Amino acid sequence: MRIQNAKVDFIQRPFLRPVKVAADTFETFESVILTLESENGTGQAEVTNTLLPDLDLAYLAETFRQHIIPMLANASISDTASLRQILGKWSRNSTIYALCEIAWYGLRASEKNEPLAQTLGGSPIS
Repeated sequence: MRIQNAKVDFIQRPFLRPVKVAADTFETFESVILTLESENGTGQAEVTNTLLPDLDLAYLAETFRQHIIPMLANASISDTASLRQILGKWSRNSTIYALCEIAWYGLRASEKNEPLAQTLGGSPIS
């Protein structure tokens, strides 16, 4: 099982209702979505700036495009040790690491055709 395609999207979406904070009103929020694809599955992870307002999502998306995605191309998803090895120097950036790890496990679950909770060692809710 290998990653055949990896991409990152930087998008803006509207809130259901405008959010008022102090003197400002926000009608949209931004997200970065990482998608990992293999022959038999897809894994996705998303980060948004609603909880992390200081996070520069455009910079994050560009970092993925230039540095992370080339490292993930054709990577084996058979074990997490290979993910740790790929992300090596990025392990201190929790946002990058979390996005990769969530998409990675999502892809593994999709490949096995099982719920993500089961892939992570838990029991699926019936």
